[in-house]
Amino acid sequence: MANLRKKVSANPKPYFKTRVNHLHMAVKFGGKESNYRSIGIKIEDGERWHNATRTIIPNDQKTALVRQIETDLNEIYYTFKAKRQSINANMLLDYVTNKRDWTNDIPNLLGCIDAYIESRKDELTSGLISKITFGRFAVRRINTAEFLTRKYKTHYLPLDQLQPIICTEYKTFLKTQKKYGKEVINKDLGFMKRVLRFAVMNGWTERNVFESYKAEPVERNIKALNITELRQIEQLENLDPTTDKVRWAFVFSCYSGLNHSDLRVLRPIHLEKLSDSITVLRQPRTKNGKGRVVPLPPPALKILEMYSEHCKKTGFLLPTELPQDANDRLKVIQAQMKFKRFLLTTRIGRSTFSTLLANLGVPTDILKNATGHTNTSTLLKHYAKYHDETTINAVNEAWTKLIP
Repeated sequence: MANLRKKVSANPKPYFKTRVNHLHMAVKFGGKESNYRSIGIKIEDGERWHNATRTIIPNDQKTALVRQIETDLNEIYYTFKAKRQSINANMLLDYVTNKRDWTNDIPNLLGCIDAYIESRKDELTSGLISKITFGRFAVRRINTAEFLTRKYKTHYLPLDQLQPIICTEYKTFLKTQKKYGKEVINKDLGFMKRVLRFAVMNGWTERNVFESYKAEPVERNIKALNITELRQIEQLENLDPTTDKVRWAFVFSCYSGLNHSDLRVLRPIHLEKLSDSITVLRQPRTKNGKGRVVPLPPPALKILEMYSEHCKKTGFLLPTELPQDANDRLKVIQAQMKFKRFLLTTRIGRSTFSTLLANLGVPTDILKNATGHTNTSTLLKHYAKYHDETTINAVNEAWTKLIP
């Protein structure tokens, strides 16, 4: 069956109609249409507007004015496209009807963010960045709009009005209003730094007011379950069906090192059976696309077998909830097992996997390949922590070899 859905035109399209003997115009662009506005051409007695040919009969002079407006519209559009500045239907109508002077209009901060996001769509299409990463761009754009409304009472802040103090103001906004931690603030301000670099390279501004920002060091207190606590979770009884599903997805994460976003897209094609006793998981990370290989221990295989019918129906190996819903269910599990050492979240599974194996003597280079990290420093800094007992035993063993 033919696809009857109309494709959105890439170029702006003008529409005309008469109101009270005056010609009005609207612009349709990007799937949206502006309001109609008078373009200053009056239809006199004896004249009429012919919409099909877009002419004023029999006045050729007024028809020429309409043609000039259409030409101006395309010229403005292609000028903004060449400058890689964002634009919409209402802006085009403002410019073509001389309500705003488009030749001197300075790009604003939100428009710059829109252009930057648009410029990175090719990377999304080619797989260089993930959908999750690209989706965060839109969240940061929303945060910036909220910040501008709160601080400057407007969405339209020209780039030439940006002062270095905005970096501190935005950081304070993210910390106090959005309640973000250091790690997220570092990423958001790093994003703004890249956006302003993009603006400088395009000649929209001469300076990057975020360039001097340096990411604050983030110290993480790595939280991981020990094997006794993990088995306690496995042995819990009388959980409701949804909480039970979250429990087993979390336990699988502890045995496989997958984060929650990877669990949600886990399919049979990611499993490879090397022998009767060895099944490995090969799945690129959704975050960076880096491949990894993890042999699954018997408890993990048992969980997959438990949800074999679910896999046949949905094509996914495990039933999963949205991250926030899963974290809410983990609080129920934590209360039932009376666990008070730290708050259980979906992120604990990955750090538990890394910490347990590191303390069992698995080298960090091997762990890096199993978890899909790009370097061992990130692994040791954020996920794997050596227990005191491991350190003591390793050092004592080394001294014993040197001094019998």
